Amino acid sequence: MNGNQDLLQVVLDVLRSEGHLPADLPATPETPLSGEEADLTSLDLLRVLVTLEEVLDIELDDAAIMNAHFATVGDLVEVVGRPAHRVATSVGGQPGGDDAP
Repeated sequence: MNGNQDLLQVVLDVLRSEGHLPADLPATPETPLSGEEADLTSLDLLRVLVTLEEVLDIELDDAAIMNAHFATVGDLVEVVGRPAHRVATSVGGQPGGDDAP
C-alpha cells in the first residue's frame, strides 16, 4: 500500500468514525462530501480537519484550508497530504526543523 492509499484510509476512517460516511459504503477519492453518501456542513468539515491534524500529528496552513475546495474525499486527501499546506514547525528551537541554520 502506498502513502496516498494509507492517507485515503485515514481520511475515510475519520469520516466514518465521526458519522459522516456509512461504514458499509465503498468510498473512493471521488466520493462527494455532500449529497447522498455524506453531507458535511462547513462546521463538520472543520471538525474533520482538526481531527485529521490530531490523528496525523500535523498542522495545516489556514490559508490552504480557506483557499481549498472540498467537494470530494480526494480533495481532503490532497490538502492533508500536501506538505506545502502544512505549517512549518520548530524542532530543537530552530524554525523549519533540523535543516535550519
